[in-house]
Amino acid sequence: MNLSPDQLAAIKHRGTHLQIIACAGSGKTEVMARRVTALIEEGVVPADRGARTAACGKGVSLEHFASRVNRSQSRCPSSRRPY
Repeated sequence: MNLSPDQLAAIKHRGTHLQIIACAGSGKTEVMARRVTALIEEGVVPADRGARTAACGKGVSLEHFASRVNRSQSRCPSSRRPY
């Protein structure tokens, strides 16, 4: 998935809470999965609690989100991440 400048900004955002509001199919879950992956890699969030750090939209289960975070982590090595 190619990320827009706004999506990259959401992934890189640190220091305060972040709320993502966008239309269906815009990549919100993917952005959140990549954000949590980045927080885990930076040591901000323990890996075993990664999926619990994000409140997902209605209908997205914790298990589904955890699988997205795991997929994001395994997709490419840290050195090649776009963020």
